[in-house]
Amino acid sequence: MAPRPLFVPCVELSAVSVGGQRSEAHRRRPGAARCYTYRVPSDPDKAVYYRKQVPLFRLVDKMKLWPSRRGILHGIKTFEVRGSYAHITTHCDKHMVVHDSKNSRAARWLRNKWYAEACEQCRIPDWKRRKYAATHFKRGYGSHLRDAERPGPSSS
Repeated sequence: MAPRPLFVPCVELSAVSVGGQRSEAHRRRPGAARCYTYRVPSDPDKAVYYRKQVPLFRLVDKMKLWPSRRGILHGIKTFEVRGSYAHITTHCDKHMVVHDSKNSRAARWLRNKWYAEACEQCRIPDWKRRKYAATHFKRGYGSHLRDAERPGPSSS
């Protein structure tokens, strides 16, 4: 048996219009040039923009960081939303129950990037701290962090 390749060739996609809707048919065209894909990490120093008044739970779920009351920045291991409250477990095994509020202390500290130090036990990587420092919050520009549209059951 031949060894598995490190890079997998792309599958050619051709869009077919059926009844005004676009559907994608996966096929490989004969003689088409092969392209190879591999995962490229994002630049941690690249500026990322979020809206200023995004819901706290969406922001925390995206960033996976939580500022404690003492000013220590923790990394989040699990984040479970239960109504207007959420249960957070950090990498240093601290458990917290937090309330969803755009104007809370934690939301303001995350937006303004206020923290005294990073938790040593959580071991937040340096690239994540740099990415957090490069994040900007604007009132009129940036991602709303909306929920992704989930496809419903198809009716055939």
